[in-house]
Amino acid sequence: MTNCFYKKKLKKYPCYHKNKIYLSFLEHILKRTNILISILNVLRVVINMRVYIVVILQFIIWSGYTFIEWLSKHDQLIYKVIMFFVFFYLAYLIGNHVTKSARKTLFITTLSLVIYTSIHYTMEMFMH
Repeated sequence: MTNCFYKKKLKKYPCYHKNKIYLSFLEHILKRTNILISILNVLRVVINMRVYIVVILQFIIWSGYTFIEWLSKHDQLIYKVIMFFVFFYLAYLIGNHVTKSARKTLFITTLSLVIYTSIHYTMEMFMH
């Protein structure tokens, strides 16, 4: 081997010149970068799965609210509103525990409530 710039720094990674294989420090960094990108993609999927888990749990909470509201048909409106806020807070707490982001949790909770309400009233229109 002739003089190689990386020879002193990295003895593991030889430098070959001209027609031979050239494996340098930069190529090694690029390989490590690809591994890091793969890890970040896996983490992104895990984070998205957290959002799906929160939405599913909140759908279960909204279903429970609908069931309890159905059981308390003859209650006054103020008690139903208080019960709604209790369930909303419960959904928010569970979502915040899973996502660990207050802003994201508030958005997901509101979105799941809107989606559940639209599905609920659409199904109610078809049933009656």
